[in-house]
Amino acid sequence: MTEINREEVHARLEATEARVATAVTDMRADLKTGLSEIRTDMEKMRADIHQMFSAQTKWIVIIVFGALATAGTIWSFLKPSNPMPSMQSVPFVIYAQPFPAQAPPAVASDSRP
Repeated sequence: MTEINREEVHARLEATEARVATAVTDMRADLKTGLSEIRTDMEKMRADIHQMFSAQTKWIVIIVFGALATAGTIWSFLKPSNPMPSMQSVPFVIYAQPFPAQAPPAVASDSRP
C-alpha cells in the first residue's frame, strides 16, 4: 500500500472543501431564485383570489338587488290597489239593553224538628 503524506491529504481536503463551498454557493443561489419565484407566484395568486372575490361579491349584490326589484314589481302588480268596499271592516257597536230585575228563586225550606 502506498503511503499518503500529509501534503497530499491537505491537498485533497482543500479540494473537497472547495467543491463543497461551490456546491453550497450554487445551492444558495438556486434556493434564492426558487424562493423569489415562489414569492412572485404567491403574489399573482393573491391578486387572482382578490379579483375573483371582488367579481363574486359584485354578482351576489347584483342578483340580490335584481331579486328584490323583481319581487317588488310582482307584488305591486298582484296586490289590489284599493280594497273592495265590502272588504272594509265595519265598526261594531254594542248597545246596553235594560235587563228587568227578577226576584231570586225561593229556596224550599225544610221544617224538620
